[in-house]
Amino acid sequence: MGLKKATLELWVYTGLFNGSNKTENPQYAINKSVMGSNTVISFEISELIDDYINIQFDGKYDSISQSAWAEWIITRTYDDGTVDGSDTGEATGQTPINGSAICWSGYGYFEEGVNPDLLLNKSLMQTNTIVYAPSGEIINVPIFTGSGGSSKVIYKKGDNIVDIINEYTVVTDVTADMDIYTADTTNISADIISFSSSESEQVSIASSILDYDSIEIENADGSFTYVTVKYLQECKYNPNKVYFINKFGVVQELWFFKRRDDSMSVSRENYNSNIIQNGTVDSSYSVNYAQTQTLSVDSTKSIKLNTGFVDEQFGDVMKELMLTKNAWILENGKVYPITPKLDTLSIKKSVNDKLIDYTLDFEYAFDTINNIR
Repeated sequence: MGLKKATLELWVYTGLFNGSNKTENPQYAINKSVMGSNTVISFEISELIDDYINIQFDGKYDSISQSAWAEWIITRTYDDGTVDGSDTGEATGQTPINGSAICWSGYGYFEEGVNPDLLLNKSLMQTNTIVYAPSGEIINVPIFTGSGGSSKVIYKKGDNIVDIINEYTVVTDVTADMDIYTADTTNISADIISFSSSESEQVSIASSILDYDSIEIENADGSFTYVTVKYLQECKYNPNKVYFINKFGVVQELWFFKRRDDSMSVSRENYNSNIIQNGTVDSSYSVNYAQTQTLSVDSTKSIKLNTGFVDEQFGDVMKELMLTKNAWILENGKVYPITPKLDTLSIKKSVNDKLIDYTLDFEYAFDTINNIR
C-alpha cells in the first residue's frame, strides 16, 4: 500500500486554543499528489501561518499581539483506494495526522538547516545573554513559559538570591493574544517584582525594578540559562529605547545610550503656472506671484542612534535588528514605528575592534505630514 495523495486542512486563529475564534472551516485546504517516484508529500505551511500573524505593539506587553494558533489535519489516500479515517482506512490502522502549535513570525539562518528548533533546551527567547539598561529602568526579557518552557526564574544580586518566581504552570485554557494567560488562579506577581504575561504565545516578560544583576532561567530539561544585567549611568546623552521583533518572533528591547542625530528629507512635486494677466490694452504679470507652484510636499524623518560600548555578542542582536520587519522607538511615552535604513552592517569583533559599538540609521515608518485619509 503506497501513498497516492494527501489533503491538508489548516486552521490559524488567535484567542483561546480551540475557542470561539477558530472557524468551522479551515483557512486553507490543500491537495497534493505524489510526484514521480517520490513516496513522501511535504506541506510548507510557515508562510501560510505568517499571513495570519498580525503583529501589534504599543509599548504595553499586556496588549501585545505577536502570535497565532495553528491546527492541522492531514488525510492520506493510498493507491489501493483506502483513505485515512474511513472504514477501510481504519481497518488498516491508518488515521489522519493531527497536530497543533503556537506560532510566531520567527526565522532560522541557512546554516541552521531545515526547521531549526530555536528553543532547543532553552527558554530565553532572545540571542544575547547580556542586557544593558539605564539605571532605574525596568528590564523586560522574553521567556517561553509554555509546555516545555521555563517554570522558574531566579533573580540574584551577586551570590544572593533576591527572589524566585516559580509559578509558571501551563493550564488548559492557554491563550493566543486576545485573552489573558493565567497560571492556575494565582496572579504572577511577588511584592514589587512582577512577571507580566504577554498573553498569547505563552511568552512571559521578566521585569523588575529591584537592584539585581543576574537572572537565572530554569529550562524544561533542568539546565539553566543565565542573563547578566548591567545598569549604566549615562551622564551626557538621553538613552533611546528601541523595540523590534527578533529571530524568535517576539518583541525584544534594545537601548541606545549615546549620540542621537535627527534629520528630515523633503520631496516636492512642482509645476509651472501661467501667471499672465490679460488686460484690455496689454498683458502683464505680478512679480509677487510664483511661476513655479508646488503641487505636493512629502517628508520623512530619520534618526541615527549609537549603542555605546557593548559586548561582542551584540553583533547577533544587530543582525536581527537589521533583518526585522517590525521595529519601534519610545518617545515621550509613546511608541512609534521605525525601519532600519542600512543595507550593510559590519559585525565587529573584540580581537579587531577592541571596544565595540554600533551606529544605526532608522527612518520613521510614516510621513511627516499626515496624509491618511
